Amino acid sequence: GGESPAYCKGLQEAGFTVLKSFGIETDKPFPSAEVQRYQDCCDYFLFDAKSPKHGGSGKKYDWEVLAGYQGEIPFLLSGGISTVDVERIKAFSHPKLMGIDVNSGFEISSAYKDIALLKTFISKIRS
Repeated sequence: GGESPAYCKGLQEAGFTVLKSFGIETDKPFPSAEVQRYQDCCDYFLFDAKSPKHGGSGKKYDWEVLAGYQGEIPFLLSGGISTVDVERIKAFSHPKLMGIDVNSGFEISSAYKDIALLKTFISKIRS
């Protein structure tokens, strides 16, 4: 979304854990300057494919662009992740990667997850 660093900092100071998402474009360099503005006011980042709706598009991007992220804030990997991405996820490495966002690729309908599909995916990731 369009939250400012000041807004995020205010949430942190009120005791909330702040996760800020950023839209990433494969054909452009990693947006280091934009992300840097949030280093002191967020607990986690989520790097998703850039879309007009700020996520939930099911759109993929090339995660290799994340090599440009040199910050200290841990991040979640996102971007149209589904069960076909297991090997690609296992091959991806970044020192600040702390989790995976498995949102729209695991939905039966909007906001409703397929639990069996999630269990299968988690099992494959762990094996």
